[in-house]
This record gives sequence, structure tokens and C-alpha cells, in this order.
Amino acid sequence: GKDYAHEDFNDKGSHITNFHVGKTNPNYNQEEDTIDGIPVRVLFQQYLDHLNKSYPLLFCDETVAQLKEEAPDEFNTDESINNGAIFKYKIKNNIKKILKAFKKPLQQRTRDIIGPGQFACLGVDILVEVNQEEWDDPKIWFIEFTKTPAYRMHPENLKTLHESMLSEIIQINFEIDERRRNNQSLDPANLTSVKSFEPLLYSS
Repeated sequence: GKDYAHEDFNDKGSHITNFHVGKTNPNYNQEEDTIDGIPVRVLFQQYLDHLNKSYPLLFCDETVAQLKEEAPDEFNTDESINNGAIFKYKIKNNIKKILKAFKKPLQQRTRDIIGPGQFACLGVDILVEVNQEEWDDPKIWFIEFTKTPAYRMHPENLKTLHESMLSEIIQINFEIDERRRNNQSLDPANLTSVKSFEPLLYSS
């Protein structure tokens, strides 16, 4: 909602990207979800598009070469090598690593509280550090994983987003339940109900 500024640490809105801080700003517009015309919250893809539009390529040649070797299908053209695509790839892979590290305790906990036909949502808070004065690649910091991510019906853009997201989650759950009863594959690649989600981990 505000441009980053480290000069005044009392101005939380300029260095904490949190809705609960942003909405306390006297210039916060609840209907538009903006501060002085700057969005407080955007879709992930909108953020990636912003990185592409606002910055030249932020990653060094060594990183790009490594990504071409790791994921040749994703980074096979000059157009596919951009800030947004690289950030998305790195974020997804780091989430995979974290989930794999906690796979067993997470499975045990979900077995205790979630039965067949139920699902759980996990929120992820991420901080991206970009310092163009250094030669290092941008850093991606994972702040926390939350078991109760917020779903809001205001303002209208969030209502539309969250209703659509929850509707798709339920449709995915219905299809999985039907496929399970019919002894069909539960591989996410075969699910016709998946529209906007991307699978990270799958175990049969």
C-alpha cells in the first residue's frame, strides 16, 4: 500500500506488508482496498507481473544457467526467463521442500482432525527482498505457515476471489471423493475440476 522506506520505523505501513497494518492508515480506502491509489492486496500473478514490469532481470547469469538445467521445460526460451517466472519457480520449490520436511508430522496431525472427504487450507507468508545495489540474487524469506488463512467477503474484489477459490476447492474435493469411490486415479493431472490451482505434492 505504501512505498518502502526504512527512515521512519514508526511508520509501520511503509515496511510491513500486512493488511491489518495497512487498513489503519488514515488514507486507506476500504471500497477500493488501496492507500493513495496503491493496492494493499493483489493476486499472486499480478505481483509477478509487477516484478517483470518494474525491474530488469534480477537474477545473475549463473542462477539462470542453473534453472535451465534444473527445469528445461519451464525455462526453454528467452521469454520464459523473467523475474516472475523465476520467483514463482523458486517459491514453489521451497514450499515443496518445507512440506516434505514436515510431511510425516503433518500427515499424522491431519489424520487426527480430518476425515475422508474433508480438506484443510494452509496459508504461506512470504517476504521478497530485492536490493539492486548488491550483486546477490533476490532473497525469498518464508515468514510463517498459517493453518487458518483469512477468507474475507469485503471488499468486493476479495469476495469474488475467495468465493471462486473456495468453490473450486469444494469441486476438487467432490471429484476426488467420486474418483475414490470408483477406484479411479487421484493424480492431480487427471482432475478436471482443477482450474486455477497448481499441484505441489502428490502421493497415492
